[in-house]
Amino acid sequence: MARLFLFCIVINVNKFKSKIIKGDGIGVVDNDLRTRSAVVSNEFTDTWKKTHDKVIGSYVNLKGYNYKIVGEFKANQLVNLFQDTTDIYVPKSAYQHVELYNKGDGVLVTMKKDADSHSVLKTVAKNLRTKGSVKYRGSYHIQDNAQAASAVSQILKGITAFVSLIAAISLFIAGIGVMNMTYISVAERMPEIGIRRAIGARSKDVIFQFLVEGTMLTTIGGIVGYFGGSSLAMLIGLALPFKVSFEPSSFWLAFLVSFAIGLIFSVGPARTATKKNLVELMR
Repeated sequence: MARLFLFCIVINVNKFKSKIIKGDGIGVVDNDLRTRSAVVSNEFTDTWKKTHDKVIGSYVNLKGYNYKIVGEFKANQLVNLFQDTTDIYVPKSAYQHVELYNKGDGVLVTMKKDADSHSVLKTVAKNLRTKGSVKYRGSYHIQDNAQAASAVSQILKGITAFVSLIAAISLFIAGIGVMNMTYISVAERMPEIGIRRAIGARSKDVIFQFLVEGTMLTTIGGIVGYFGGSSLAMLIGLALPFKVSFEPSSFWLAFLVSFAIGLIFSVGPARTATKKNLVELMR
């Protein structure tokens, strides 16, 4: 028999919330009679089929005892960094009857937000080792999710800083490109600028014209880039086990950054257009 790596949970029947998609679930009668039955996830089923002819009706071995697979449920698609996904559910009474030394997977400790999690967990473990009802049957191990989350947070902050630096360099280069294009536009449209000034246009009117053109160029580019990147992310998300979501704030951030780049890098060329003498502009 091929060995599968799986995660099993023993439950009270009223706590099973997953949707059964094939076969039967675990009922109260199964729990009362200590029936060695099991329901498995659809992900487990995909692996099981590689080495077995059928799923429902076959037996899976847990801790040396066979449990009959009676149903299949839809696996939870949410990703949790600190808890394994569940592949098999079996009745709690049946599991405890054959596994006398195992009273559950662990103790879940809930604390206040400002509590020192490591200190609390050390105290809990100490009390379990000295006063626990099963202190002679095994050992206790502490899993501090707060420390793991802190380590992951530091890694994510480093990645975010690196990506932000690359994005800043890219935006600066894009701004230089916009500025060069605006300088070229100003040089090619000197007669037009001279005519406008000759018929009464003020310097700030000319500056405003080129600022509007620069900001429109970068803003439209930013919007197109946002929706293009979002579409690509959605296509990639079809191959991932979780859904890709977007927040309105990300759109407005892209819009404002694009607008700011166009505004900042268009000021220099726009001011250049007003420094020329009217006679030189009309040549």
